[in-house]
Amino acid sequence: QKFSPALVNARGWAVNGLDLQLRPGDIVFITGGNGVGKTTLLKAMAGLYPSAKGRVVLQSMQGRSRELTSSDLRNIYSGVFAESRLPLPYPHELSPSLQESICRVGLKEKFDPISYSKEKLRLSFGEHRRLDLAYALAEDKWLLCFDETGANQSPEFKREFYTRIIPSLAKKNGNIVIVASHDREYFKIASQQVILGNDVQIICNSKDNHLSDTVTSFIG
Repeated sequence: QKFSPALVNARGWAVNGLDLQLRPGDIVFITGGNGVGKTTLLKAMAGLYPSAKGRVVLQSMQGRSRELTSSDLRNIYSGVFAESRLPLPYPHELSPSLQESICRVGLKEKFDPISYSKEKLRLSFGEHRRLDLAYALAEDKWLLCFDETGANQSPEFKREFYTRIIPSLAKKNGNIVIVASHDREYFKIASQQVILGNDVQIICNSKDNHLSDTVTSFIG
């Protein structure tokens, strides 16, 4: 059951030695220094990188289990990665769910349905990252992956992201939220923290929440 992303560097496997159980409502922080494999692990857990070995298993409370393929993971995941830069929507693409998410990330005035013009709107880098976040939230997927989404944001929005948006996704909606982050002051909201380095450490702060399904990931 050992799982490793099919990606290696000069030192060997980019990510190795992780055995992780996730439940609905979990908030997982992937932490560690630059270049240790946080984004690699995040993308592997979202099914965007193939596995060289191991598996991801979905297990119900009734004891039934099913192995998830990379395709399965991609169908249940949404997220924002460091290189993400989605295009501005056309006015007719501003669905109610996207408009709600745009309001949630503080961009309501930029996308006013009456005055909004795709050709005229200019967003800063941080605002475009928030738009990418709005797209991910509007998809309403079960597994959410955020790669340094708090970076390049104002202190006010960073606080909003970590203390309100993420907890509401986990506690109210039952999403599994996985965040790669350097923002140490917010690690306390995590139910589990995965620390990558020469070895993998897992700090577990969660209580048994008795929710329906469990996803178990095994990393080599």
